Amino acid sequence: MQSNIHTAAQQIDLTNWREIPVDYGRYRLDVRVPPNCVILGMKEIPLISDPRAAYEESLSHPIGCPPLAEIIRNKKKPAAELTAAVTVSDITRPVPYRGENGLLRPLLNRLEAREWGDLKRVRQPRKSCGSSHLPTVAVRRMST
Repeated sequence: MQSNIHTAAQQIDLTNWREIPVDYGRYRLDVRVPPNCVILGMKEIPLISDPRAAYEESLSHPIGCPPLAEIIRNKKKPAAELTAAVTVSDITRPVPYRGENGLLRPLLNRLEAREWGDLKRVRQPRKSCGSSHLPTVAVRRMST
């Protein structure tokens, strides 16, 4: 089977093939593609001038679903009887959760505003290394 592949590969006319750079981890590989190959790429997008305002807007007007407050209202139960969980990526994903411009605080503020009572933060370590400082976090209402 392998010799058949090798033989077939030797018969390919590479005359008009071109090399394209492909990001591969921290490296870039040059890959040869046939002339009729369609190369897909990402278009450049402008930076968001006010990321915090854009995030707040996306929380208020999410795409494809109602806002959090409406979801809670539609449950037709007192907020104190509901439970919510927020899961965040671990250290391998460079997402700004903390700090003044972090993504987690505006979401927690909205949960707290719905009178969920005190929120409890539960850290769950990443299983591959067992380190408890990695921020995979669930947030839930504490029992009263």
